[in-house]
Amino acid sequence: RSPTWSGFSFGLQFRPKNADATETTASYGYLNVGANYNNGPLNLTFADSSYTNAANVAGGSDKIDHTALGGNYTFGPATVYLGWTRSKATIAAATTTDSRSWNIALKWAVTPSLSLLANVLRDDDKRAANVDRTLNALGADYMLSKRTTAYARITNGDADKSTGAAGSFNQVMAGLRHTF
Repeated sequence: RSPTWSGFSFGLQFRPKNADATETTASYGYLNVGANYNNGPLNLTFADSSYTNAANVAGGSDKIDHTALGGNYTFGPATVYLGWTRSKATIAAATTTDSRSWNIALKWAVTPSLSLLANVLRDDDKRAANVDRTLNALGADYMLSKRTTAYARITNGDADKSTGAAGSFNQVMAGLRHTF
């Protein structure tokens, strides 16, 4: 990980594949590159990860790629969050994952103790199965102390918009969060 220069920082992780021909389990190589910008009200982050294996135990080759881009901007009492991801996995010559997702969220500090939250997420499955997913959420956080927050959330979504069968869900959650 690099030092931070004017809000910019960079990171790199690398693990080579195990070249041992006698190995009986998959030995993934790994590469992750990332960049961040955190300066003032604007925060941005980018990460790209790749796992590769030339010959897995099933006899095929594996490749798993993830790319993420996100950021937030704070103006006054509001913070807007944006995110985008791409994930693709090919395991033993079969594409098991191929999707793109995006989300937009808003946090509004109504008072120093109370924040209202909203989030919309959409996931577009690019495979033939077309298992698209959605998530919508509303919430509130109330700070009881510097380290303890009461929260409430209402979420609904669909885990499989391609068929509409048994994928819809609604959740109501409430609880206390304490950081140590």
